[in-house]
Amino acid sequence: MKWESDLMRDEMRVPLILIAGLFCQTVMAQDVFDPSKSRLKFEARKAKESIKVDGRLTETDWWRCPVASGFLQVEPNQGDSTMFQTEVRILFDAEHLYIGAYCCDTIGYAGVRVPDLRRDFDFFTNDLFSVSIDGFYDQRSAMAFQVNPYGALRDLLVFDDRLFDRDWDGVWTAATQVSDSGWTVEMAIPFATLRYSVPRETTTVQMWGIQFTRIIRRENQVTSLPLFPRAYTPYRMSYAGD
Repeated sequence: MKWESDLMRDEMRVPLILIAGLFCQTVMAQDVFDPSKSRLKFEARKAKESIKVDGRLTETDWWRCPVASGFLQVEPNQGDSTMFQTEVRILFDAEHLYIGAYCCDTIGYAGVRVPDLRRDFDFFTNDLFSVSIDGFYDQRSAMAFQVNPYGALRDLLVFDDRLFDRDWDGVWTAATQVSDSGWTVEMAIPFATLRYSVPRETTTVQMWGIQFTRIIRRENQVTSLPLFPRAYTPYRMSYAGD
């Protein structure tokens, strides 16, 4: 009878759905790892001279900075080394936080993928460099500043890696330069734009969370420092460095 065949077909679907669900849970369990108990440390150095935001990183202060490197793949092969490495330096002065990055690419101009130059460009179709900052150091809040190789800006506010304010447009600037060996980006973010806790007592050190991300679109690689699970976004600040 028809109703009997329909019932048998429905009963056969149940094990398949359960198997598919168990498979997805297994894959997710393999992808997700706990945040490191020993977070990576990055140091911002005070600039001794004026920084011209032109994307060239030629000022002596940039070369006095510690270099943050060791990006790993988030996608497609979580934890593997990247096709091209990225080097990041951090400076500050009385008014700005400066982020400088060199994004290596051996074929230079031909390697970059930039389909549009609008403000708040599409995250998934562009090459980009991104910094996410947790100024409250609560591992929940992120301010993200992103640039593609031709200098278009993208920014957003995120809370708990779930609530996204993509309409927010902060006051900041950046410049880039593309060369035969890759591209460089220089960001200047005013402290007046950033949201952060002010210590009650005078101190020479203030701790923030920070996460760096680079997309190499033609290779479909998402890379980051520190590494975060591909099940999450670059705004899961419990995986950030200090």
